[in-house]
Amino acid sequence: MDSTIFLAQFWGWLSVITAMVYLLRGSPFLDELLTMHEDKGFVFLSGWVLLALGLITIILHHVWVADWRVIITITGWASTFKGVTRMGFPEATQKLTDAILRNRIWRFRIAMAVVGFLGLWLTWMTWD
Repeated sequence: MDSTIFLAQFWGWLSVITAMVYLLRGSPFLDELLTMHEDKGFVFLSGWVLLALGLITIILHHVWVADWRVIITITGWASTFKGVTRMGFPEATQKLTDAILRNRIWRFRIAMAVVGFLGLWLTWMTWD
């Protein structure tokens, strides 16, 4: 299996499963997520994980082409950027997360639906 197929399936399934859990749990999950974001240690650790996943993706798949594979590269760069931001500026990340999500369950559900559909699309692109 080449790295493109592996990473498309990895990010695709990760997105689908995450979106399904978020959408099924709804408001209680959003409340838990906001509570976790109040902890700087969580923000830093999640940043480290995002940075690691992003760098692995970029190293294995640095492909800038005009087709669906570029989504994998963009996902890697976005993960890397988000990881660096969380690690370097945890307070700003906490404030931004709170401002975007607090009392706005509809934004959260729309975002999770988009993430889920993008994940389905990525996995669908790898089916022969």
